[in-house]
Amino acid sequence: SNSFGDLEFLSALSNCTHLQTLSVGENRLGGDLPTYVANLSRNLISLGLSRNFISGSIPHEIGNHLMSLQILALQHNQLTGTLPTS
Repeated sequence: SNSFGDLEFLSALSNCTHLQTLSVGENRLGGDLPTYVANLSRNLISLGLSRNFISGSIPHEIGNHLMSLQILALQHNQLTGTLPTS
């Protein structure tokens, strides 16, 4: 439905401390990328959100909190703004 709030389920995953991979690409998810995406597991290696309808900007907190992150797939969305230096 690519509507506001589609990504709210991500907040429920903040307690999954052993989560290493999350891939929800190609699911027609919409809305702004929430800042609490940075509250996902510090063990997260790969975050795949490509080919959705995600808008807004990439929260700078991602680079500060997701210390193990090696793959961040956000291509083919509707993101705006600059890439965070973190």
